[in-house]
Amino acid sequence: MKKNSNKYLKERVKDIEVEKKSISKLMSEMADTGFQGRKIGEAVNIWERMIKDKNVTIFMGLAGSMSTTGQWRLIKWLMENRFIDVLVSTGANISEDIQDSLHGYYKGHWIVDDADLLKNNIFRYYDVFTDGLKYRRMTELIRDFINSLKDGYPYSSREFCQEFGKFQLRKNIDSLLSTAYRKNIPVYSPAIMDSEYGIAAVISRRWDKRNIVVDQMKDFEELAKIGEKSKKTGVIYIGGGVPKDTIQLITAIVSILKGEKLEFPHSYAIQITTDSPQWGGLCLSKFSNIIVANEKIKKAKDIKVGDKLLTTDNKGNITTTEVKKVLKRKINNGETICIIKIEDNRVKCGGVGVTKGKISGHKVHLVVTEDHLVFTQRGWVKAKELTLEDRVLKITQYDKISFDRENKIPSHLIDYLFRSGKDNPSAGKTGAQNPFFGKTHSKATREYLSSLKTGKTWEELFGEEKAKELRKKYKETMGGERNPSWAGGTSWEPYNKEFWEVRKKVLQKDSYKCRICGITEKESLQKYKQYLCVHHIDYNKKNSNFDNLVTLCISCHGKTIFPQYRESWKEKLITAVDKDCPEFLPIKEIVVYKNKRQIVGCLHGNEVYDFICEPYHRFFADWILIHNSGCTFEEAVSWGKITKKDNDKAVCYCDATIALPIILNALNEKIQKDGAGKFKRKAPDFSWLLKK
Repeated sequence: MKKNSNKYLKERVKDIEVEKKSISKLMSEMADTGFQGRKIGEAVNIWERMIKDKNVTIFMGLAGSMSTTGQWRLIKWLMENRFIDVLVSTGANISEDIQDSLHGYYKGHWIVDDADLLKNNIFRYYDVFTDGLKYRRMTELIRDFINSLKDGYPYSSREFCQEFGKFQLRKNIDSLLSTAYRKNIPVYSPAIMDSEYGIAAVISRRWDKRNIVVDQMKDFEELAKIGEKSKKTGVIYIGGGVPKDTIQLITAIVSILKGEKLEFPHSYAIQITTDSPQWGGLCLSKFSNIIVANEKIKKAKDIKVGDKLLTTDNKGNITTTEVKKVLKRKINNGETICIIKIEDNRVKCGGVGVTKGKISGHKVHLVVTEDHLVFTQRGWVKAKELTLEDRVLKITQYDKISFDRENKIPSHLIDYLFRSGKDNPSAGKTGAQNPFFGKTHSKATREYLSSLKTGKTWEELFGEEKAKELRKKYKETMGGERNPSWAGGTSWEPYNKEFWEVRKKVLQKDSYKCRICGITEKESLQKYKQYLCVHHIDYNKKNSNFDNLVTLCISCHGKTIFPQYRESWKEKLITAVDKDCPEFLPIKEIVVYKNKRQIVGCLHGNEVYDFICEPYHRFFADWILIHNSGCTFEEAVSWGKITKKDNDKAVCYCDATIALPIILNALNEKIQKDGAGKFKRKAPDFSWLLKK
């Protein structure tokens, strides 16, 4: 067959024949087909390479409800063979395996009278049943364990799980945690309270007066250290959610700790999920205010590809992220809408316009779908899981102005700046339309202004004699009260001692830049032959308080001196010295709409929007930081979280209860065929962490 020269047509899809074959051979053949069949086949190949790589630490993120389906023993098999080194799990998966081990689950049906199940003490997981009374015995087991812990000691979830694994081993309970304890595998559960552990902990606190603390910051510090000590990392995600997000963040913190420009992505990555990649369940109202950098605020429906949205970087600084794709869909049947209400009562909190430095009571209503992630003091939380105890991250109009000023003059100050040509607001306006209609400068003034533009003195331009004459005329026409900037002679008042002590600190605070036009001191010397000025905002030279001083260039400083505009300039300069002030603010009210008519009324239709953004996958909507859709592996490459190599990453959009048994049985066949020695792995050294 003639070789195809088209760069897109390099590797042909191979047909699969029906014949007697092993699962591993079938998977190998499926890797050469298409769609999700190929992805499952690729996942087997990637997992095999990951296991055989002697330098990789393998993390597994376990979400969903795998343990209720009898598949927790697959994870146990991985632990026994050291095919995973760290497990990050939901609380459900490391508690419901205990129920299976002690009491079992039973085949049921998803079409059933749930009220009748309740009457018969049956708990249902889709089409799986279990005995509700025996499930409560498992809760009591967790309670007994919690009561055996030290009061007030801040356990990481890994320490908590390690102790519980030891507790179960003593009672001969076969489970994920008892296996992890035996095999020295650290297990983390960053959302452990979202399970039977939370119920048992509250009972212990209320009835047994115990105070057990699980420190999730300690979790992340430990995970960061594991990442730092690992030469390479690989990840396997069953589902997504908190376990996946936690493991992904390890790459971000390690990159920062090792040097901000250094990438430390996972070298191998596999995910088995049913989550739709383009929606991700994250959508917001088409009328949501999206905070766009260097432009007016836009409604979600008006956002376009290429727009730069305000966001935060990994250090919490305000920066931008670019819209790569705009997503639009209709609200699904049964989907819930959440309205998160915030009231910002900070001074100068800002609204859609700039406030005047007083308490404004800025009210914000964020309208999102139930699964949309909102950034809180406890991390990313789904809208439906927010409580009135949560605090969300909010910025203000002043933050936007402060950021925009770095690259562009804010619109509320633009009319105070001299501009030439078509950029001048007077350009093209004639007669009475021109603000300077009927006004002329004297010849002396014109000559004076010309000299300022060239940066030369009158003596350099006209000679000593002419310059002396001009100065005399200028003094006669512009001296004292005849000068429009006359303020009673206050400019001749001496500066106090405190001013000279704090002046340099103000210049340093403002990075030696004019806070209005952004010109640097070097540029000011080149353009005006003048150093930057330090201006008293309230025009009181005796008030040399650090917060009352601001850096201005000679040009901008000259515009502030006119008495009739001083009050206006006070407000503008107060805005100029304000620092960025993103802050976690309490939620005042959460309204949930489930009724279709209510939802359509709230959204003014049935459409919702979201955006795929890079490099940061979050942005400010209605001044609140939220996550964007489409957290796929391809996008994670741009974050530096996942390898760039296509043959080392695969996402299978498939039910994990189908894909995982097939993949692991294929791996087991390869072990039997090639010999266990080729798959034998040396465990990472966790002696510094797992102290028994």
